[in-house]
Amino acid sequence: PFLDEIETNETALNEYLFFQMGLGYETLFKDIKQLSPAHTLTISNGELAFKKYWEVYYNLDFDHTQKYFDEKLQELLYDSIKYHTVSDVPIGAYVSGGIDSGVIASVANKEKSVEDELMAFTGKFSVGDLYDESMFAEKLAEKANIKLLQKDIKEHDFVNNIEKIIYHLDYPVAGPGSFPQYEVSELAAKYRKVVLGGQGGDEIFGGYTRYLIAYFEQCIKAGIDGTLNNGKYVVTYESI
Repeated sequence: PFLDEIETNETALNEYLFFQMGLGYETLFKDIKQLSPAHTLTISNGELAFKKYWEVYYNLDFDHTQKYFDEKLQELLYDSIKYHTVSDVPIGAYVSGGIDSGVIASVANKEKSVEDELMAFTGKFSVGDLYDESMFAEKLAEKANIKLLQKDIKEHDFVNNIEKIIYHLDYPVAGPGSFPQYEVSELAAKYRKVVLGGQGGDEIFGGYTRYLIAYFEQCIKAGIDGTLNNGKYVVTYESI
């Protein structure tokens, strides 16, 4: 049977357990590869060709003021969200109460291409104030005049659905976020076919602490090596 032929890629498994993700093109399945980030694959006459189409460059711009960058960022955000609201059906938005989803939902409510109201969706764990952040989503929805639907996620939801969630993921993901995301998506699917989300904001703007720690480490290393002023550093000791 096909299942008997599946073998674990032990190198990728070690990477997953250590970094919470596989590195490069390896997967957890032996002899099954994935495209590396920012790469395309072309097959021509039986030949495989890989091409890298994007790379991030930190070319520092000292010619413009912070006001210029603030306005440019707002312009890009509005343009992107406006394009993502083009739809012939009513749209919705996930609202966690955080900055990323809050900005997207608020702007989308102004820029949407259909007259139907934008509907927001959030989840909460009402087992104590420590785990319930729904009040932030409620405040955002109230201020932006958005209708907010909430799902109170219970322990039986986890027991009943975790096997299904793992099946649909196909591939393990780090962190517990896939579970509440599934629950809120199940709620959203009852009302909307198009739903915007704030995923990716932390990656773009360095919102995770681990990014700051890694950057701080490089700053310290450069300070010890005496090369701090030679590098293209986006931040300084003071700003950290």
